[in-house]
Amino acid sequence: MVEHSLKMTEELQRRPNSWELFKKVRMKKDGTFLDVKSKQVNDRMEGFVSSASQPLDDGSQPPQVDIDTLYFEAACGEKKRHVYDLGSQATSIYPSSYQSTGSSHSSASTARVREIVQQELADKKAEMDRAIAELATEMESFHEMQEQIRRFMEHMQSSQQFNGSRSSAF
Repeated sequence: MVEHSLKMTEELQRRPNSWELFKKVRMKKDGTFLDVKSKQVNDRMEGFVSSASQPLDDGSQPPQVDIDTLYFEAACGEKKRHVYDLGSQATSIYPSSYQSTGSSHSSASTARVREIVQQELADKKAEMDRAIAELATEMESFHEMQEQIRRFMEHMQSSQQFNGSRSSAF
């Protein structure tokens, strides 16, 4: 992701937004998406941008669309609680998306993104804790086997010494 972001920054002469980066990574050269999930995220994003770009009820122009915030809304799954295809890199790639702009929508989005990232970190920590516990169990098993081998070797040595002393006595 970082490599694509840097390359796009150079090509566009500005930092690419989340949606541009998403499309660069998840879209084939023929314009189709790599998988169904990518297409679904893109379709949601197109709907969000369309809705956010509509003139307001009083006929005035809508406020400028924050593509990064909309992308986080489109890409965040309620059940999975992570940003699709960005994961925990979201804060390092798009730090401006995590800063409050003063609007309640942006603040709510920022809080939601923080919550999602915190949940993702907690999930990763739990996954690492499970892996460490498994390794500890394997290490314990290894040490038990090592001890059995040591006892067996001692037994073999004492048997050889006993057999050696018996054969020299004859």
